[in-house]
Amino acid sequence: MFVCAGAAAENHPMRFDRLTLESGLSQSSVVTVLQDSQGFMWFGTENGLNRYDGYEFVQFRRERGNPDALHNDFIYDLAEGPDGTLWIATKGGGLSAYDPTTGDFRNYRHDSNDPSSIAGNFARAVHVDDDGTVWVGLRDGGLDRFNAASATFTHVVLGDATTVGALHTDTAGILWVGSDHGLYALDTSDGTIRTYRHDASDNSSISEDLIRSILEDSDGNLWVGTQSGGLNRLDRDSGRFERFVHDPEDPASISTDRVTAIFEDSDNRLWIGTARGLNLLDSTNAGFVRYHNDAGDTSSLGSDAVTSIFQDRSGILWIGTLTGGVSKWNPRTWGLGLRDTSGLATSDEAKPVVTAFATDGPDTVWIGTFGEGLARLDRRDGSIRSYRHDPADPRSISDDRVMSLML
Repeated sequence: MFVCAGAAAENHPMRFDRLTLESGLSQSSVVTVLQDSQGFMWFGTENGLNRYDGYEFVQFRRERGNPDALHNDFIYDLAEGPDGTLWIATKGGGLSAYDPTTGDFRNYRHDSNDPSSIAGNFARAVHVDDDGTVWVGLRDGGLDRFNAASATFTHVVLGDATTVGALHTDTAGILWVGSDHGLYALDTSDGTIRTYRHDASDNSSISEDLIRSILEDSDGNLWVGTQSGGLNRLDRDSGRFERFVHDPEDPASISTDRVTAIFEDSDNRLWIGTARGLNLLDSTNAGFVRYHNDAGDTSSLGSDAVTSIFQDRSGILWIGTLTGGVSKWNPRTWGLGLRDTSGLATSDEAKPVVTAFATDGPDTVWIGTFGEGLARLDRRDGSIRSYRHDPADPRSISDDRVMSLML
C-alpha cells in the first residue's frame, strides 16, 4: 500500500548525486537504467551503452565492420534475461543481445526476405517476462515475440497498433502493451487480447491513446502514463480509469501531462517521471510533490526531462534524464533531513560518499562513508564527530571505507 510520503518529502528535500560526461558517461541523455544480476549498473544513452561498477565506466559503441559489436548507439530500453543476457532495444539497429561471459553482442535486424526476422529495426521497448520470453516493442512494427531456441520472431497483431513503446507483465502473467493506439492486455496463456481506448465522451476511459509507461504497484493498481494526457489508474474490475492531470492552478497536481516513467520503490512510494520533473504521489491527499532541476544547486535533479527511474538492490534510486546524465538518491538520507555531506569531510578536497546509516536513539545517527570513515551526528545541536583510521593507533577504526552498520 502507499505510504504517506508527501509530508515527509516536503520537510526533507531530496539531494542528488550526479553522474555526467565528466564522470565517464558516453553521453548526457540517459534513456534507460538497469542493474544486472552481477550488480553492474547499465545506462543506455542516445550515444552508447555504459556499464558502471560504482567507480568506473565501460562504454560500448557501434564498431563498423565488427558483427560482434552493437549495431546502433541510440539505446531505448534494456532488459536482462534469466541466463544473464542483456537485451538492448536500439533506434535503427534492431535488437541486440550482450553475452556477459564472452563480451560479444548478437544483433537481430529486419530482413524483408525473412518473415521470421524482427519486424523492424527501430526498437522502442524490450521486456523479459516471468517465463523468460523476450518481447520487443517496435516503432512502425508493433509487437514481436522472440523464440530463443530457433532465433526467430513471431509478430503479434494488436488491432491498429503500429508503434509499441511500453511493456509490463503483471502478477497474473498478463502482458500489458502500450501503443500509439491505446492500451492492450495480452493473456499469453491463450492469446486473448483486451483493448482500452480513449473515448472523448467517457471521462472514465483512458485519457489518451499514446501510451508511454506502464506499472502495476504492490496493491495491484495498474498505472499508465501517456504522451500528453497525464497519468491514469485502472480499476480492472470495472475497466474504468481515474485520471491525474496537470492543473496550473494547483501546485499539488502532477507537474505536466507528459508522463515518461512510473516506478514504485521498496518503500511503496510511487514516483512519476515527466518531461517537467520528478513527482512523488502522496496517497493521503492524492496530490504530488514535485522535484525539479535548479541551475544554482548541483545537488538538485540533473534535468527536468526525466526518462527512466530504477532502484538498485542497495536501495539507491537512479533517475535517468535528458541532457542531465543520471541523478542518484539514497532514501536513507531522509532520516538526516536536508544536510550537506561536506560536513563529514576531513579536508576541503574530499567529497564523502555516504554508504550506511544507523540510528542510536532519537538524537544520534551513525553515518558510514566510503573513504572518510565513520561519523556520529548529534541531532540536538547538529554536531558531527568523526572516527578515522590511524595507523599509529590500534584502537582506531580499522578502515575508512565503511560499508555497513548495525546496532
